[in-house]
Amino acid sequence: MTSKYNVLIDGYYLNKNRGLGRYVKELLFSLGKFNDTNINISVMVPSSIKSEEFIFPEKISYFTFPKLPFPLWEQLLIPYIVKKMKPDVFHSPYNTKPLLFNKGFQSHVVTIHDLMYMEESHKSVGLYQKIGNKYRKWVVSRIVDNGQKIVTVSKKSKNDIMKHLGFESSYIYTPVEYTYSCLKNKQINIRSNKENYFFHVGGTSPHKNTEKCIKAFLASELEGYKLIVSGMGKECDLCKKYESEKVYFTGWISDEEIAAYYKNAKAVVFPSLKEGYGLPIIEAFTFGIPVITSNLDPMMEIAGNAAVFVNPFSLESILNALNRIAKDDDLRKQLIKNGQKRIEQISSKNMAKSMYKIYMGAITNEKSCVY
Repeated sequence: MTSKYNVLIDGYYLNKNRGLGRYVKELLFSLGKFNDTNINISVMVPSSIKSEEFIFPEKISYFTFPKLPFPLWEQLLIPYIVKKMKPDVFHSPYNTKPLLFNKGFQSHVVTIHDLMYMEESHKSVGLYQKIGNKYRKWVVSRIVDNGQKIVTVSKKSKNDIMKHLGFESSYIYTPVEYTYSCLKNKQINIRSNKENYFFHVGGTSPHKNTEKCIKAFLASELEGYKLIVSGMGKECDLCKKYESEKVYFTGWISDEEIAAYYKNAKAVVFPSLKEGYGLPIIEAFTFGIPVITSNLDPMMEIAGNAAVFVNPFSLESILNALNRIAKDDDLRKQLIKNGQKRIEQISSKNMAKSMYKIYMGAITNEKSCVY
């Protein structure tokens, strides 16, 4: 009889709706839905996370521990728990890992989403992000190559990891199936289906390119259209500068409200200057909405042939794309069709298959590259 292996995953951000929380939700959903009979999946979570938020609890075991600030949770509590539980593999899914693991006593997997915070040109917005980026930079610069498996989310990030850290990694695309399954029966109709609008998932960080997106929309002078902007609070400088009858800022909203904006949009506009992945592209495909995005990687890599690509530094390029989408129904239909084919490739099944392969590689100490 074949013995089962045990994989323990850090579930600290399981109740976070965006970013790292979205990733760990999709990861657990994929692993639970397509469970490997040779591997037991367990998750350690802070006591603040309620059992209702556990994903596939009938297939995945959850262990609750006192909540500590993240650096203490990761650098002190995790090594202590790992020493007691003795998993075959530990997975750190949030860009960093316990530095004690550098000693080589624990097989582990680390997901590094991107290395944008290591670039001199990168600007952090807000104290929380500044502290987080300093912590990531401090930990990542101290990771040593002692046989751990590094996973990332795009070929672009894989190349960046090799360039900045000198480590081989595997890239596995993140689906949005868990999020969509939770939202499809909850969508609330915030905007009328008869109202034409573009939906921009932006932010106050300069790399989100929100101001240029707004300027391009206003310059297009499209009659009967609005631009809906999410990803920032209503008190931000951009809101005060541009909110009008044609530009509406949603402020911080729930996933259900975000889903409604996706569902009824003419197109999603995502001309970002740099990303580790570009989740709004996959979200738009899932909701059957055309995409306008940057002609840069990883946006081009993720979108494939299912988007209108623009030079994100050119106002005219973004403006022309908005006009094309607004006036060409055949183009919109083709983009939607291509987007549906693209998300068949970026699926929970593929994520699970690839992650189980990574875990087995960590257990057997095999050198493996999924992509």
